[in-house]
Amino acid sequence: MIWPRHPIYMISHMLIGIIGYFFPALLIAFLAYQFLQYIFGFRFFLFEMAVKSHNSLEHTSYKIIEAFIGYITTMLFMKYSAVNMPRNFVTTASIDG
Repeated sequence: MIWPRHPIYMISHMLIGIIGYFFPALLIAFLAYQFLQYIFGFRFFLFEMAVKSHNSLEHTSYKIIEAFIGYITTMLFMKYSAVNMPRNFVTTASIDG
């Protein structure tokens, strides 16, 4: 790791991957946002409410890999667990039960 980071950021990126499994638009928005941060050379820290400069490909790669780990973990869990929900279970769930 190129600098010490608080674990909350790693966890939040993994959560984006997990939620992104069910809502792919979130993953697309996350990737676009990371690409823009890299292009413009800044980083936004939500939990610190700070904007910092000097973004790098290595840092951006870490964030994308963390989201990918969350996505793959969820994909494998859904495939090999006893939970047989459809991928879009949130949108296909019936209000009547």
